[in-house]
Amino acid sequence: MGLFSKSSIKYIISLVLSILSCFYISANVLDISSCLSAIKVISGLFLAIEVANVLIGGNRDSQLLREKNNWKVRGVIVSICQVVGCLLALHGVIVLFGAPLFSQVSETFHLSLLVTCLTCVRPFLTLGSHALHSLLTYKRITGVSESEVRAVLVLCGAWLGALPIPLDWDRPWQTWPLTCTFGALLGEAAASVYLLSHARQLKPLHSTR
Repeated sequence: MGLFSKSSIKYIISLVLSILSCFYISANVLDISSCLSAIKVISGLFLAIEVANVLIGGNRDSQLLREKNNWKVRGVIVSICQVVGCLLALHGVIVLFGAPLFSQVSETFHLSLLVTCLTCVRPFLTLGSHALHSLLTYKRITGVSESEVRAVLVLCGAWLGALPIPLDWDRPWQTWPLTCTFGALLGEAAASVYLLSHARQLKPLHSTR
């Protein structure tokens, strides 16, 4: 019951933060620099939520917490490197999907940062230094994990958010990457609602090593 309660609090915080973030960015669509600054802050807040969840014991499956002494330090360093690698890879994928290559690099990077914090941080905190290997060799038997739910809904939301950009409406909210940001945040909100209602059915991630 305690674990469920802590997880529920995290999901509620994530849901509220997602909705408030959408409102804040909507109110500042005429100032893209303010929106980009907000995206950085929002990304940091979601990162802080996941780190706090690990440190207060809400994620008892964390491989990082089970590692000892130097191995724990090594796991933290490797996890950070893996998250940075995912950030750069995601930036490249977004460019391949049509984002400008040489212009609006900062805008694309901010979107990549947000999506990375929403999708990649939890599995890397959970699986530690073996995260990449475990995710590449992961085989789901029954149930779904929180990381899967968040990744699918956030990525789908960000992708769907790109659909209004080519439309010739000339609206401020169509500025890159605001619609994708809205989509990612709404995907996070939808994931939080799903996780709140299916918390007892979730399958934890485990390292394969």
